[in-house]
Amino acid sequence: MESSVAWLRETIGHSELAAALRTPAVVAQLDQHAAAVRDILTFGVPSGGGVDQKVLLAGYGRGLVDRAAELGRPVGRVGHWAHAEWLDLRLAAVCLLADEWRAPGWDEGLLPQP
Repeated sequence: MESSVAWLRETIGHSELAAALRTPAVVAQLDQHAAAVRDILTFGVPSGGGVDQKVLLAGYGRGLVDRAAELGRPVGRVGHWAHAEWLDLRLAAVCLLADEWRAPGWDEGLLPQP
């Protein structure tokens, strides 16, 4: 899981995402995407019972990247997060959830500690 998420984080741009989290509107969008992903992993994966949510999260993120490739839509750094597309926000939410689930609370300084 770590290698998939590390690749995704590098592709999106860890520092760019951290900067995006200083914009309240972007934080609100990412929060909504993260909630949707949590719901998908909790309620939308019937065969996922007993599978670690980190594994499901990595698979979900990989599926998004694969779908983007099928559509000829590259995954990469976002220039202006205030104008980010759905896919960019959803992939960023996957990264944030991976960070959240890797350690107690938010880590790597991406979000303020609760």
